[in-house]
Amino acid sequence: MRFAVLPPEYFPGPEWAAAALSSDVIVLADTFPYVRQSLQNRARLRTPTGTSWLTIPVARGGPGRPLTSIRTDESTPWRRTHRRTLRYHYGSAAFGAHYLPEIEAWVYDSDAGRSGTLLGLTVASCRFLLRSLGATARIVASGALPGSPSRLTDVLSTLEPGAVPVLLPGQAERRAPVAPAALVARWSTAPYRQAFDGFSGGCSALDLLMNHGPHAATLLRERMSLERVAPPTAGSGAQGGPGEIPFGHVGGRSGPHDRIDPGDDVRA
Repeated sequence: MRFAVLPPEYFPGPEWAAAALSSDVIVLADTFPYVRQSLQNRARLRTPTGTSWLTIPVARGGPGRPLTSIRTDESTPWRRTHRRTLRYHYGSAAFGAHYLPEIEAWVYDSDAGRSGTLLGLTVASCRFLLRSLGATARIVASGALPGSPSRLTDVLSTLEPGAVPVLLPGQAERRAPVAPAALVARWSTAPYRQAFDGFSGGCSALDLLMNHGPHAATLLRERMSLERVAPPTAGSGAQGGPGEIPFGHVGGRSGPHDRIDPGDDVRA
């Protein structure tokens, strides 16, 4: 059985989605720390002139604190700005008219999206993406695991013998002491049809979904590769402690909507 340990991100990228689609269980790392300039609060969109960031403003004093404690900055009407930005850039996309109303209902107008927490919004966007891609994996929050682990290595230690971790490239490249059977999910950045002329890579998986609809899942699977993780060399640990991974894909409970309960199914 394959397990992906994934940070809740704001409309995650293709490699995140590829890892999720290749796994039987997704552990959403809601207990891990918030990392500045990561994808936890921003997504890259395709624009007429290239790409741009769609960023959720957060209250000050966030970096290093648990993701569950990070509040969104409500001093500006950023939700309204995000709605308008998505409509402007994807309103003419092949599947924009279909998915934009769902994004508003699932993300911005949901109880989780209006909870005032970054975690509520990111989990809502992850749920929307997984549901739209037809993912069948079971979702479990890391806070529901024994000891509420806050590091990747601690989450991996809770897996049953024989479980195969599926990692993002950044997780594997930090040379954490992972199980020998661990796999790293990589996604080819080959061009695909976008709403504007030419091709700009590095966009959120939302870009794939808006332009290719249900076929986006097929593209993700066709362009994904799973590679064995090379065993770590002696003394190779991540910064911050032996084998510790500062979690955040770069490129306690706060409320009922801040986490996904164990056994929750994205198909529900």
